[in-house]
Amino acid sequence: MIISNTDKETFTMNQNLGYSDHLAQLLYLKSKIQMEGPITKYKRHFTVKNIEQFQYSLHKENWNDVTKSDEPNISFNIFMDTFRYYFNTAFPLKITHINNSAKNTWITKGIIISRNKLRLLYYIKSSINRSVKFLKYIQTYQKIYRKVIMEAKKSEADKIILSATNKNKILWKLVNKEIGNSQQRPNIRLNTGDKIITNPQMISEKFNSYFTEVIKDLLSQANTHNPQQYLRLQVNDCPATMFVAPVTESEVIRAIKDLKNNSSAGFDETSIFLVKQCQCHFIKPLVHIYNISFQTGRK
Repeated sequence: MIISNTDKETFTMNQNLGYSDHLAQLLYLKSKIQMEGPITKYKRHFTVKNIEQFQYSLHKENWNDVTKSDEPNISFNIFMDTFRYYFNTAFPLKITHINNSAKNTWITKGIIISRNKLRLLYYIKSSINRSVKFLKYIQTYQKIYRKVIMEAKKSEADKIILSATNKNKILWKLVNKEIGNSQQRPNIRLNTGDKIITNPQMISEKFNSYFTEVIKDLLSQANTHNPQQYLRLQVNDCPATMFVAPVTESEVIRAIKDLKNNSSAGFDETSIFLVKQCQCHFIKPLVHIYNISFQTGRK
């Protein structure tokens, strides 16, 4: 155990923690480095009140600017700008302090008393010779102490999991905390050769462009190395006309309903849970965008 940023001079000492037969070695380091303040991050709060405000704003919107356009890209951009405006208004980014030194709530007053008593027993054991009966008593007390700690941790974990809305997420959080895994995830960085991209949306567009262009490269290679194989990959034109029925609101509602419930969100910060909560307020512009995309053949 290393303790830094202390007023004491640098020294080492042994400490009996009362948990096992081994002693802990403490190393005190005098440092002039200032301790960092609390870690902060920007976070949106999806409370019931904020969701109701978001629903009300979407309900009051008539979406005329979206439906009067016959260009799918224009209609989509207007829709997203309007949607994001109400989204940012209802769920503004707020600074949240992250407490990395959260207290272990399972440590009760009784556990602290038992810990102090066990430390005292180990101190007596190490200072003077004791009978076999006394040593057996310490060993039994230590086993009971460990069992109490395990049951306290288990009981606290059960309470946290049962009270959580996303039980899978909180379960993995408890597991990672117990085994010591870090929850910090590095930001995505994509090196394109001439520059480094960190924006998630730009990265996804870069991958999309790559996978759409790579087909042409593969076909050109197939044409160069194996012409017969390239001919088999070609698709013959169909002279018949394809008819597509207009998309209806019930189809879009059914498609949204079939999406898997998930409270996590992508780079757009909009979760499936929120979409399902507000779907009835923006079905009309979505149906319009889908239909003009089919009519014009553009996306």
